[in-house]
Amino acid sequence: MLDKHKLALQLSQRKPSSEAAAAAAAASAKRKASAAGGGDGEAGGALSKVVVRNVAFEATRRDILGLFGPFGHVKSCRLPKKFDGQHRGFAFVEFVTAREARAALEGVGGAHLYGRRLVVEYAEAEEGLTEVRAKTAARFERQREVAEAEGEEGEGGGGGGGGGRGGGSGGRAAKRFKKL
Repeated sequence: MLDKHKLALQLSQRKPSSEAAAAAAAASAKRKASAAGGGDGEAGGALSKVVVRNVAFEATRRDILGLFGPFGHVKSCRLPKKFDGQHRGFAFVEFVTAREARAALEGVGGAHLYGRRLVVEYAEAEEGLTEVRAKTAARFERQREVAEAEGEEGEGGGGGGGGGRGGGSGGRAAKRFKKL
């Protein structure tokens, strides 16, 4: 009883369609195969990290930790925030082992928190430092090539030494300063 109202609590279970069940079974088999090759540690990294979607905005980090704590040792829990300081409605929870993450995925998936059904999935693998550095270097190289190409176009135009970027405005600015 709550304020003289009778409440009924029910555990919700998702009943997938046959097509969705087949896709889920294939994904599960793929995860198990990759987990079998890497053991129970962090060889894959992504197998020990889950993403929790549809998190209510009133939920806190402490609520998420309290929900996932019984399934194993939580290595990290992160709720990405927007510019206004409010979190974005999802969270990342990383466990020490893949077995703990699997238990949490099976145990918490479909549970309700503050009236919203949580969707728990394995998180995608993050890129390593070398991949991020390679992407950044490639992006800067492309920008440098574009800037050089623009510079060559500006030299051939005979525009008076502008070099392609704001070449004509320098003379006007100089005239303004002379007038003052």
